[in-house]
Amino acid sequence: MGDYHARICEKLRGRFPGLTRLILHCNTKPHAERILRLVHQRMESVGLELHPQKTKIVYCRDFRRREKYPTVKFDFLGYSFQPRTAYSKKKGKLFIGYDCAISISSRKRIADKLEELNVNRLTFKSIVGVAQFLNPMIRGWVHYYGKFKMFELTKVFRLLSKRLVWWARERYKRYKTSIRKGYKWLARVRSQYPTLFYHWQFSEINVVA
Repeated sequence: MGDYHARICEKLRGRFPGLTRLILHCNTKPHAERILRLVHQRMESVGLELHPQKTKIVYCRDFRRREKYPTVKFDFLGYSFQPRTAYSKKKGKLFIGYDCAISISSRKRIADKLEELNVNRLTFKSIVGVAQFLNPMIRGWVHYYGKFKMFELTKVFRLLSKRLVWWARERYKRYKTSIRKGYKWLARVRSQYPTLFYHWQFSEINVVA
């Protein structure tokens, strides 16, 4: 069962699956504490309970909300919401906003998937075959996690670049003894075929380390 983003009305008449995650926006800490008590009461009345570790009050700190609070970050549907540096085009300067980007745990899941695929051991005769095999997954990652702060995907695809270099070193003798030559090969492939891998067409992602 997946996660669902649910908004609760004032009377809390909704009934939700066991893994439902609720995000309630409140104006003040006392308001949030009161709402949390009501949610607890409502869940108990229908035989449900809130997860004790995952249920928390988070302070959305930014350049306007500057108070100190122990928890200023939360994860939701694969994204981390937290204070982040942003650029104001109108004012031409940096400021602290509250925004989302791919979470650390989501990056780890993608890294684990790449390890599971054992990219450097793929038996395709050319890099074209590797790209055709990986692109459906890459497209899904970019479309979902790239909607906000796409540049945060750089670390994920830097890891993929590393594994592609390993693949080349496994396949071509001239690159076996030199990582540097392997990265030069990958940069050359990208220059000659800039759309070979789906994520290469997005300038926000720096992929050749």
